[in-house]
Amino acid sequence: MHLAFQSIGIVYGDIGTSPLYVYASTFTNGINNNDDILGVLSLIFYTITLITLIKYVFIVLKANDNGDGGTFALYSKICRYAKVGLLPNQQVEDAEVSNYQLNFPKSSHVMMASRLKSKLENSEFAKLFLLLITMLGTSMVIGDGVLTPCISVLSAVGGIKEADSSITEGRIVGISIAILICLFMIQRFGTDKVGYSFAPIVCVWFAFIGGIGVYNIIKYDPKVLKAINPKYIVDYFKRNKKDAWVSLGGVVLAITGTEALFADVGHFTVPSIQLSMCCITYPSLILAYTGQASFLRKHNDLVSDTFYKSIPGALFWPMFVVAVAAAIIASQAMISATFSIIQQSLSLGCFPRVTIVHTSAKYEGQVYIPEINFILMIACVAVTAGFKSTTNIGNAYGIAVVFVMTLTSSLLVIIMIVIWKTNIFLVITYVLTIGSVELIYLSSVLYKFDQGGYLPLAFAAVLMTIMYVWNNVYRRKYNYELKNKISPENFKEIANGADLIRMPGLALFYSELVHGIPPIFKHYLSNVPALHSNLVFLSIKSLPISKVPLEDRFLFRKVGHEELNVFRCVARYGYNDLRDDEHGPFENLLVTRLKAYIAEEMYLESHNKPDETLNDGWGDENDGVQKAIEKQVEAIEKAARAGIVHLIGESEVIAGKGSGIGKKILIDCAYNFMKNNLRQSDKVFDIPHERMVKGPITSVILHLAFQSMGIVYGDIGTSPLYVYASTFTNGINNNDDILGVLSLIFYTITLVTLIKYVFIVLKANDNGDGGTFALYSKICRSAKVGLLPNQQSEDAEVSNYQLDYPNSSHWLKSKLENSEFAKLFLLLITMLGTSMVIGDGVLTPCISGRIVGISIAILIFLFMIQRFGTDKVGYSFAPIVCVWFAFIGGIGVYNIIKYDPKVLKAINPKYIVDYFKRNKKDAWISLGGVVLSVTGTEALFADVGHFTVPSIQLSMCCITYPSLILAYTGQASFLRKHNDLVSDTFYKSIPGIAVVFVMTLTSSMLVLIMVVIWKTNIFLVITYVLTIGSVELIYLSSVLYKFNQGGYLSLAFAVVLMAIMYIWNDVYRRKYNYELENKISPENFKEIANGADLIRMPGLALFYSDLVHGIPPIFKHYVSNVPALHSNLVFLSIKSLPISKVPLEDRYGYNDLCDDEYGPFENLLVTKLKAYIAEEFYLESHNKADETLNDGRGDENDRVQKAIEKKVEAIEKAARSGIVHLIGESEVIAGKGSGIGKRILIDFAYNFMKNNLRQGDKVIDIPHERMVKVGMTYEL
Repeated sequence: MHLAFQSIGIVYGDIGTSPLYVYASTFTNGINNNDDILGVLSLIFYTITLITLIKYVFIVLKANDNGDGGTFALYSKICRYAKVGLLPNQQVEDAEVSNYQLNFPKSSHVMMASRLKSKLENSEFAKLFLLLITMLGTSMVIGDGVLTPCISVLSAVGGIKEADSSITEGRIVGISIAILICLFMIQRFGTDKVGYSFAPIVCVWFAFIGGIGVYNIIKYDPKVLKAINPKYIVDYFKRNKKDAWVSLGGVVLAITGTEALFADVGHFTVPSIQLSMCCITYPSLILAYTGQASFLRKHNDLVSDTFYKSIPGALFWPMFVVAVAAAIIASQAMISATFSIIQQSLSLGCFPRVTIVHTSAKYEGQVYIPEINFILMIACVAVTAGFKSTTNIGNAYGIAVVFVMTLTSSLLVIIMIVIWKTNIFLVITYVLTIGSVELIYLSSVLYKFDQGGYLPLAFAAVLMTIMYVWNNVYRRKYNYELKNKISPENFKEIANGADLIRMPGLALFYSELVHGIPPIFKHYLSNVPALHSNLVFLSIKSLPISKVPLEDRFLFRKVGHEELNVFRCVARYGYNDLRDDEHGPFENLLVTRLKAYIAEEMYLESHNKPDETLNDGWGDENDGVQKAIEKQVEAIEKAARAGIVHLIGESEVIAGKGSGIGKKILIDCAYNFMKNNLRQSDKVFDIPHERMVKGPITSVILHLAFQSMGIVYGDIGTSPLYVYASTFTNGINNNDDILGVLSLIFYTITLVTLIKYVFIVLKANDNGDGGTFALYSKICRSAKVGLLPNQQSEDAEVSNYQLDYPNSSHWLKSKLENSEFAKLFLLLITMLGTSMVIGDGVLTPCISGRIVGISIAILIFLFMIQRFGTDKVGYSFAPIVCVWFAFIGGIGVYNIIKYDPKVLKAINPKYIVDYFKRNKKDAWISLGGVVLSVTGTEALFADVGHFTVPSIQLSMCCITYPSLILAYTGQASFLRKHNDLVSDTFYKSIPGIAVVFVMTLTSSMLVLIMVVIWKTNIFLVITYVLTIGSVELIYLSSVLYKFNQGGYLSLAFAVVLMAIMYIWNDVYRRKYNYELENKISPENFKEIANGADLIRMPGLALFYSDLVHGIPPIFKHYVSNVPALHSNLVFLSIKSLPISKVPLEDRYGYNDLCDDEYGPFENLLVTKLKAYIAEEFYLESHNKADETLNDGRGDENDRVQKAIEKKVEAIEKAARSGIVHLIGESEVIAGKGSGIGKRILIDFAYNFMKNNLRQGDKVIDIPHERMVKVGMTYEL
């Protein structure tokens, strides 16, 4: 009774609120014949009776799986009876789980059941098809979970128009969206609390609609009760033919939410739902629909708003309030069902990992999934805002409803035949009655596919794709491990290896495999040849049942000899089991069961000895067995006390070589995106990171000058295509304005492009490299303005680190070094400048295309050929660009001669002054067009790293600059005779802001370099600022005026890119400082290194860390979990210096390649390490006190030489034994008590980028077979 009451608040909201919109959705074109009302009422009555009452309440609910329902519950029942699962992880012991067996009476109809079972088991297609229709049904229910809240809430809120006709549709949509958002926000409190709150409201709702139904029947037309006769259905179809068939799409909405009866059964019980349905819901609904039909018989014209019009006036407001509340509850029914279904599909390996929160300690099965809740909320808001009316949503809604019902019937028929062994005539009767009705409804709703019906199918397609991709790759991965598992012989050989060291502790080695040893185990031992004293291969396995009893949870087996203390454990869970310490700490439970297994196994072995051993000493034998058991159990307890370590295989899943494009997209893109962004495997039992280890020259200048033509000048070279059109947007008012604009273009290109960039900015290159970060790096080397505290005095010893400028005292340098704000501001403007250049790189290709289709094709081709590098691309493009400049220059000369040679007088800047006098504000605005003549100028500096400064200066001065001036002059000459043709160019001024912003920021940093590094005369600096700086600021003010005309686009790109840069840099700095604050002291390190329990094993280990000072805290965590160290250990930091390239002998700078560019990284490192050791030994020996310098100096040298050779040989031997890369797999989260901003910054933004971008182990392409990852959590 208690659950029956609670179920009313959760299960029936959806089907209970259908009277709000069914008649309106059925009679979309009005009522043509009064008897049509009887026909539709009869259809509603028999549909609810057949589908909801008979099929679901009395048949489908019987197919529950140990109290759980839904499409996956049906599938799991079939999987248990017939071997139709696609994953080969079945074990004989699974059937021994107490609730695994199906308890149905034996039947004589075995033959057909056996035949069908055999067909299913022997057909791979049938197995896959069965899984796919299960996924489709599940996806449809989730799609229904999106549509139900939309249609229910909109219908209820729409009733307010009856009270106030001035309320607009937009306002109703807004109120509905607000209600939906509130509904999703309260989901975290769980259905237990929500159900108690909702049940009384729904009971009142059913009392209202039932009572008003009776009132309407008596008041309007009691004869409406004759609709119980199905002949009215026949007459309705005879009269309306196709229209009657189409109207079934509205009738079917009367049974929306029926699937929730089955999906939500896990929250309650079968009897509770049957009781509440038969006693309250069914009678109330029939009375409500009959009452509305009675009302419509007298008021045909009010069919579009039947529900609210049929309410007695005095009850309108109470009914409106209850209707809105009931609509909210209707939404809850499908949201709860969605959560249940996602949990089931996740447990069966058909959905990516998401967070499952069990919200009730009282009732199992009541769950909340934050990620799904958020996605549902966004989808509901989008559908409500997009469709706006219940009629449109109703078209979409029907398809989801009927599709799920049809798929449920398909699975139910298999269960009837294979499991229940139902009489074949009863099965045929079911198919011909209920099955036929559902198929007719399905054909009707599909007719409205293009009227919104596509929406649930689109939802289902997306969800099904996610499910299929995850399940498919999961199966491929399992089969790969199964195929490559370690044989018993190989395991025995590994376990008995002479080099293998055993260390105290209990290790849980996770693997999907339930048979055999996973291949990753061999990889782990080859890198860390040490095993804990007790090892358990742990597999988390989902059984196709709802819940696995606690006593059946673990299945243990011994692996190898007893002395090895190696065990196999399968932890078995049902699809509704809680997986995070539901019965106390998982580790304690596992250890307890392991001890019980050992005791039982040893006892059984002792009692299975041959008879001849059973002599008079039987009592002593029992004592001996008991002592042996106690000893073994004590060893397990001791190992657990020493520490339980979780070893998790950090597998990288990629498509194999030669795979097709489809397989690459499936695995490399889709699967890995989901894997990186959803819940990780180590979260299944909330494994703490601190106990987790994861295992997996002239001629050259001319040559480059020619090549630079094809790369550097394409942007600025094509600016004549659109500059004049962008400048004279309102036409030419005065012919001399052309001279003014030409003069502006001439001096802009000369001042900014030629003088500033070619002869000043290019001089600020950083050892041949350019760009905003090159300027920043020069400043960082001259003044200590870097925000990361990883500077070392040795950095300045790198051969090209020093700046070749005279030293002097500088006040500005001191100010920069002592101001944290100045350091941060300098970094931010560097990021902003870089972001603007990238934004310009997005807009520039787009601006030069006139016909969109052709432009897109060209752009795609352009980006496709980037893989060949600037060398080949430059050679391919250079001749074309040279021809282009020859053409525009030649045509310019031709136009000057033909039209108006006097245009050359524009070299006089007085025309600029006259232009501004005449046009004032319009002239200032037009600068946004003029500035496009210098687009791509920043590329001169950014691309200098591809070429050389002299090569760019040569090509600019000899070809580009003259050609551009001639082109613009020729166009001006032409325009002097043809003012009306100025608009025949391409696009307007979108890139202008990006262009001028970057130039202005470059000037700002250049001024710093002039003052701090070059020590330029202050009067020259002021002259630069007053001329070029002022020009750029005037241009900047002009382009910002066009912000809302497309100028915002480049800023939007820059903001996004800058946000990415800042977030990454900020969290990286926080993480570095965290490591620095928590680094291991020399005393602590000495204590760890000299620890009695620490075991040394052969090999050379590279322990990666960002720290350049001290020992990282993750080292202590590693040693506490794996108390074994390689004979030689190198703490390796990959550090970027603020210089372009670090010579090989000094290693890595910001433009260096980090993936074996000069030969294998490891060989280079070992060579340098040996050289360092030799040098260090030699220096130490020669720094001894004078008293040691005696006649035996030669012997001393020999001893030093031998010591060096011995040490070098030890390094070489360790390297031959194997070089292992130990990488910190850090989990970065916001610390407790952090604000919402910090949480968003770290937990969401940073971790999203970290998961989806290049991983740390890719920096030097570390092979996975020689890599071990160590997990640790950073709370920042």
